[in-house]
Amino acid sequence: MNWSEWQEMIPSWFEMMYVFIFGGVFICYLFVKVVVKWVVSRHSIKLLSFMMSSLVFLVLLLSGIMMTVTLGVDLLQITLRCLAVFGCCLLVLHLLQYVLHKARS
Repeated sequence: MNWSEWQEMIPSWFEMMYVFIFGGVFICYLFVKVVVKWVVSRHSIKLLSFMMSSLVFLVLLLSGIMMTVTLGVDLLQITLRCLAVFGCCLLVLHLLQYVLHKARS
């Protein structure tokens, strides 16, 4: 099956770019979670601040603006939407864990 056949099967409202970016955000989250736990266990606030500011700079400035110009796709908008959805999913997951933990106690 070639790409044009796959595109015909996908609904018009669905964009694969959202899936790819959401998957990338999830993989980055897993990696950053491990690194942040290690940095916090070492009590290195300066290193954590540097990492977060660098991450924000790279995501917003380089990825969003440069890719938008290069590809002609508004990746910044898509990335921010995916980050918002991912953050909401994490919030709901942690709230459910909290409620279930309190219900068991």
